[in-house]
Amino acid sequence: MGWNQIVSGVVLIAVLVVLAGVYGWRQVRLLQRLRAGTELEADEAQWRRGQAWRRLVGSGLMFVLAGAMVVALALNRPTEQIVAEGHEAAVVWAIPWLAVLVVLMALVLLAALDLWSTRRFTVQQMRRLQDERRAAIQEEIDRRRQQRNGPA
Repeated sequence: MGWNQIVSGVVLIAVLVVLAGVYGWRQVRLLQRLRAGTELEADEAQWRRGQAWRRLVGSGLMFVLAGAMVVALALNRPTEQIVAEGHEAAVVWAIPWLAVLVVLMALVLLAALDLWSTRRFTVQQMRRLQDERRAAIQEEIDRRRQQRNGPA
């Protein structure tokens, strides 16, 4: 394995660890603020809490991904050497890389779930706002009709 692969692997692992730490810390802080009580409505607070937990799990998965990449890079050898050593060496080489792929797939699915949840919450809020706007317009129409027609 060349130096460029080692350096790029170490940089990628470092970036994953830093991002996981920063985003994990932000989600922990959000959960603390939500526990302390906020001015958010109950449904938004519940959605924010779920979002924070999903993102906290995502941060944990990023730590696991970084660990799996450390193991995979540590066990990485030239293909010719793996072939010469036989089937067991290939299995030992493949398992960490499969773990990397599985954790990466879990991260992508978690991100998709977070996007879906955000979209669902946004649609619910837009419908609520539209209903409130319609009700306010209807109240204004009723008030103006009453003013025009006089008291009953």
